[in-house]
Amino acid sequence: MVTDRLTRARSGFNWPLAGWLLCALVTVGLLIALVPIHLGRVLQDPQVQGGYLALRPAFSLRSFGNLVLALRYAGLLVFLAVAGLIVWRRPSDRLSLIVAVMLVTMPLMSQLGGFSDTWMVYPKAWRPVLNGAYQFVTFGVGMPAMLAFLFLFPTGRAEPRWLGWVGGGLTVALYTVVFVASWLPVLYAADRVFNWLLAGFLVMLALALFGQAYRYVRVSSPTERRQTGWWCWACLFSYSAYWRSF
Repeated sequence: MVTDRLTRARSGFNWPLAGWLLCALVTVGLLIALVPIHLGRVLQDPQVQGGYLALRPAFSLRSFGNLVLALRYAGLLVFLAVAGLIVWRRPSDRLSLIVAVMLVTMPLMSQLGGFSDTWMVYPKAWRPVLNGAYQFVTFGVGMPAMLAFLFLFPTGRAEPRWLGWVGGGLTVALYTVVFVASWLPVLYAADRVFNWLLAGFLVMLALALFGQAYRYVRVSSPTERRQTGWWCWACLFSYSAYWRSF
């Protein structure tokens, strides 16, 4: 293991690993910057308000809100620890790095995320930087990592092979359109760009699911089918738990 790492260190710079480290540092910085925002808004969270009804005799609303926020950040530490372990054990494996990126960015894309209006507590000069970093991590890194995982799991290769090129081409095309539109006032509108992103995400999700079905039926070994089955059950459990929380 150590010999392999030394060999990789001599052979050249590990750009994917460096990219993951940069993404992790930016994400952690943003989540720290979001702490005072969450402290000010956690009591308005519908999940906090709904959960507090069952625990009202034991906690004040403020104490319960702080507890929920602490648990969310504790979950973030677990995500970071698992991602770090994956990177440490398999720093040159493409699929492992994609999973590590997903684990790092997922908290920022869900309950611990923020939007441009949340940066109002910071000086005006900081807000474009914080918002740009947030957009970079979530839409620029996190979402493509999720799509890449859907296309490549569990072997690190798309099946059928042409599907990887189609998915990559659609991703580049979609982000190019959004980038160009954001610089042209005639084309740009927040709702329109969001709709483009959503439509493109749904198309690529459909392609990825087709690829997983094709892989399961035509390509996968028994071990890979078991891996896919466990992943599907985990997704269904997470999805149902997420919607029950509302």
